[in-house]
Amino acid sequence: MPEPYIPRDGTRLFDGTEIAVIVLTGLLISGLMFWSYERSLGTGLNVEHARSMALATLILAGAGITASLRPRQTLASIIVIALAIGSAVIMTQIRWMAELVHVQPLHRDDWLIAASGAALCCIPLLLSQVIHADRYRTRDFKNPDGKRR
Repeated sequence: MPEPYIPRDGTRLFDGTEIAVIVLTGLLISGLMFWSYERSLGTGLNVEHARSMALATLILAGAGITASLRPRQTLASIIVIALAIGSAVIMTQIRWMAELVHVQPLHRDDWLIAASGAALCCIPLLLSQVIHADRYRTRDFKNPDGKRR
């Protein structure tokens, strides 16, 4: 089994704060998906509706995280975000597509919950970027310590 690559100079891809933000964001998204699935499942055990709610929540949260990763968006990232959100809408709201993937169309309140929950899941990442603004503005992955070589 090959040994993992460990840089000799002790640099790391993520520091402790960034790892905490990644874990917290993942836990928030997982909790949101679980809660939205349970809420949409209801007493009638409508699995298709719950499945579409979890799917929309996951896609919107992923799009929100992608949108909040960089302060200046590139055209490619905007296209990826738009296509992700569009796929969620098309897959769940067009009846024959929804039947094809075994989901049910969502109601307006479901979309509102998924979008607001996804926005809340982005808060740790956005706060981290505000607190460590200088780190994100000057980060150079080829030369992380900023010293000339």
